[in-house]
Amino acid sequence: MPRQYPYVVSSLPLLQFGEAPPMTADEFVAYCDGLLQSADQEALVLLLDDKLEQITDPAAYDLLRRERQLRNAVTRQRAGRLGVDATRYLRPHEGWDVEIEEVVAQAMATIEPLEREMMLDHLRWRLLEEAAAMPSFGVQAVYSYALRLRMLEKWQRLTDERGTAVAEQIIDSNIAEISV
Repeated sequence: MPRQYPYVVSSLPLLQFGEAPPMTADEFVAYCDGLLQSADQEALVLLLDDKLEQITDPAAYDLLRRERQLRNAVTRQRAGRLGVDATRYLRPHEGWDVEIEEVVAQAMATIEPLEREMMLDHLRWRLLEEAAAMPSFGVQAVYSYALRLRMLEKWQRLTDERGTAVAEQIIDSNIAEISV
């Protein structure tokens, strides 16, 4: 029987793509400490640390296999543009989702990098929501929530002010190198 966490899942604030996260992913991990079985807590931390190779939990792996296919599709698209063989950069995964391949191809055809990333993250978001739905209150809903929190944090960091500051830093660095 899948591990169920009805209290944890039902107590979580709603997440909406594009909105500010109600808490950080680290705060969520702390919230779950003591509420999840220790193996599930460990898998949660590994998921958020992007340590895909160390994940053994089937519920977490199910989320990761789709992410891995998405990353492989992006790798194949980029390698194709560069005329490089992508084979050595691809990671194995079970299953195949045609929609992932189609959305990645559409996203990679987009010239604007921010729009491309938005398309990919919309797909990720939807895949995570789907995975969280069955079974209700299952551990995969907890994992999905954490990964969606991480995504919201990423988009919150991508502000115009931060982009301008990074651009100015790069320009200043380039000017300093030219001056030497």
